[in-house]
Amino acid sequence: MTFNISVKKKDAPLAMQLVFAPGTIRFVVGPNGSVKSSLMQLATKKGPPELITRVHAQRGVGLADDKVNLTPSVFKAQDAQTRNFDRADDSRFFDRKVEARLHELLFRLHNTEAERSRRYIDLVDSGEQQKAEAFRQANPPTLSRANRILRAATLACQVKNLSGEFTASHDACDWFSIRELSDGERAALLLICEVLLAHKSSLILVDDPERHLHRSISAPLLTSLFGERYDCAFLVSTHDVDLVLAMPSHSVMLMRDYDAHKQEWDYDEMVGGAALSDDAKRSMLGGRRKIVFTEGKAESLDLPIYGALFPNVPVRAGGTGTEVERAVRGLRATGNDHWLEAYGIVDLDQKNEDGVDLAALNTMGIYALPVHSVESLYYCKESRIAVATYKAKIENKDSSLLLEAAEPAAMANLADIDRKTNLTSYRAVSRMRAVLMKELPTRDDVKKSPGLSIGVTVTSPLADEISKFDYLIKTRQLDAIIQRYKIRESGARQEISRALLCRDNQEYEALVVHLLNEDNSFRDQLRSKFKELTAVLDALPSQKSSDEHS
Repeated sequence: MTFNISVKKKDAPLAMQLVFAPGTIRFVVGPNGSVKSSLMQLATKKGPPELITRVHAQRGVGLADDKVNLTPSVFKAQDAQTRNFDRADDSRFFDRKVEARLHELLFRLHNTEAERSRRYIDLVDSGEQQKAEAFRQANPPTLSRANRILRAATLACQVKNLSGEFTASHDACDWFSIRELSDGERAALLLICEVLLAHKSSLILVDDPERHLHRSISAPLLTSLFGERYDCAFLVSTHDVDLVLAMPSHSVMLMRDYDAHKQEWDYDEMVGGAALSDDAKRSMLGGRRKIVFTEGKAESLDLPIYGALFPNVPVRAGGTGTEVERAVRGLRATGNDHWLEAYGIVDLDQKNEDGVDLAALNTMGIYALPVHSVESLYYCKESRIAVATYKAKIENKDSSLLLEAAEPAAMANLADIDRKTNLTSYRAVSRMRAVLMKELPTRDDVKKSPGLSIGVTVTSPLADEISKFDYLIKTRQLDAIIQRYKIRESGARQEISRALLCRDNQEYEALVVHLLNEDNSFRDQLRSKFKELTAVLDALPSQKSSDEHS
């Protein structure tokens, strides 16, 4: 049967006809409040009640019983009431038949299996073995089909019916009541059975099919399920972009608004095969979900401080600076396959002196620290003042005296000849390596000159670095040293921590993160060091949770 639904479109002179022939799948997407459910409600009235199957968004998954407890006559009466209720206007937002639907579903599931067995036995008893075998192969048990779809969705549970009592197992050995399945497993099973048990040539209306289902399984489950009912037509309202992308050949209606007084919709329709636009994805999921990658591992200093500085955006450890850049570029290059917008924070090292175009990095979503490395943020002047102020209040001390003691202690440690050599030689080697990398030939260079040979002479800048370092020590510019050099190679961190009444640098660094979470003024001071990145992230709504959009 073909269903025709007349929909009045905003500013259109004539109503639009939505045609649902067998095999049609049309998705309805849009932000919350675009009244997708009103279109679903309209569709319930466009065919015989027995040929309209409605799967409500507010459907229940809790089972009070795992046994069939309806008689055929009671089921017939209840089923008619439920289908009539689905055509009522208030069923769009309230389902008074939640429990009744579950009992009716178990009855239909058991009755379908029993009827299949009766027909097969009748053919066998009549001596029509070939017809019986053909019937058996053409009509596999509903639960066998359901179990196959569960497996396709990587759900390990399997279900069987023993004389009207439904049980489940995860290993085909220990069987238990289907009531004890997880919410997601029950939701998947009930949705599958609802669709499989729909009458032939039905119009099946599915509202939020991904409800209770993890996103990793909803697309494969529903793709398999819809494929089982090619004889039916589907109208599916969803926020799951993966589900829509998994079936690109089907049409998508992007709902924008609904005028209840005029009973008209503002929508656009993308025909099957068209790429899902960013506008459609944004309506389904909101803005792209931002994510920030930082250098380091999960246990390094980077994650805690960046998580405190940017609390509304998820922060992930990305490894080395090169790996962070690859992650960001890779995600940005494959934006059509996901709904993330990636950013990266990498250590400055000496990128500015090495000729790295920091502005170009920014356009790719990669931002270099304004200081040498993350330790420079923990031990910068603003952080030292915040820790000293906090400790002074607790210990009844003068914060200015604590700070005055911290600076000479750190400078004395840094002035040690071995530490000076370590810090300056590390920076000198990095600078030399950068020069060498610039001189490496490209593939085009090698193609043009097969016998190409290169010779590079690099003069060590160590003397220059030592001269700069000595000057900074002499003029007591502690912050300039912290910003320029890899201070974790010195004992300055421990000296500052002890002078500010912390047991060690671990306590000091944990306290910095704590104060960033508690003190907005301190957080704003450090965030101001990331002007470009802060401006980008501050323009976004909170995206800490990955499942906010529903």
